[in-house]
Amino acid sequence: MKKDLIVLWKLLTYWKNKKKNNAKNLSLPIFSNADAIRNWLKTDSKNAEIIKKISYLNLSCLDLKDVPEEIKYFKNLKELNLFSNKITSFPIQILDLPNLKFLDLRDNPFEVLKDDMEEKITKKIKTRKMELIIDSDKISSEFYDFLTKKSLLEKFWEALKKNNPEYNLPTCLVYFEEIKNWLEKKGKAIITLNWIFNLITIWKFLIKNKKVLVKEYFFC
Repeated sequence: MKKDLIVLWKLLTYWKNKKKNNAKNLSLPIFSNADAIRNWLKTDSKNAEIIKKISYLNLSCLDLKDVPEEIKYFKNLKELNLFSNKITSFPIQILDLPNLKFLDLRDNPFEVLKDDMEEKITKKIKTRKMELIIDSDKISSEFYDFLTKKSLLEKFWEALKKNNPEYNLPTCLVYFEEIKNWLEKKGKAIITLNWIFNLITIWKFLIKNKKVLVKEYFFC
């Protein structure tokens, strides 16, 4: 854990990584000791406020075995990339970050998630608009369907609202089930040839860019 924290800190202080990790304009002290980092974060609330300015972290390919508990100080973190590390258990504490919108956990050697863990994760990401990317062989087919459909439908819905302002689509709809119910119950009233054309165009774009599988739910 201490080694992982030191790696994280080096990323934030090494000039080549500052811009990549949204820390370009931050003045952070250089530490090589995990205890010194923890003391710096805890002793002065102003230090924690500095860390809150970071909204993006790219921690991919660093051989991390765990996510440092100090990640809790990154209150405004929106995107976290943990691709291709050596994390052996799902870091569920990350899902408590209040502003997190995107989490990439692909190519990590943790075991297949148990049902109770999948339920905990589902409850946490259902309460926010968040995208989780994880290897399909680490999760059940039901959980995979939930993640991909949620991600797909949110992108689908955003594209429809952006490209079709004349339809006045409800902006309050966010989650899979509520959007699906609205489309099935009320959406038919505004379906036109132009509407269907836009749906098909977006669908083809998603398939071409491997954002969706052909067999998944189609709403027109």
